[in-house]
Amino acid sequence: MNNETIQRTTPRRQRQHADYIARVMEGAPVLTKTHQARLAAGVGVSRLVVRTEVDDIHVSTVKLGTHLGLYETVIFGGKWDLHQWRHHTRAEATAVHDQVVEALREGREP
Repeated sequence: MNNETIQRTTPRRQRQHADYIARVMEGAPVLTKTHQARLAAGVGVSRLVVRTEVDDIHVSTVKLGTHLGLYETVIFGGKWDLHQWRHHTRAEATAVHDQVVEALREGREP
């Protein structure tokens, strides 16, 4: 971040950012009031396509907003935590989801 960026950032925004970083470091959920309102209204929210658990690992495939037309598969937990794949169609997304789940169940790299 350069000095210009810092000077244009308001004190309120700086406090929000510091609070966000502190919550991330503590491992707490980081949903601001704006995010909570958007979630409640279903605005711009990812939509779950399929979610599978393999032991303590979760594989989640979601549609990334209605206007993007993209899907994303993400692994949460385990050795491949936060590995992700992007897809252009629902069929491709579910196929990759199934392949990832199968690889994890077999102990292979997804």
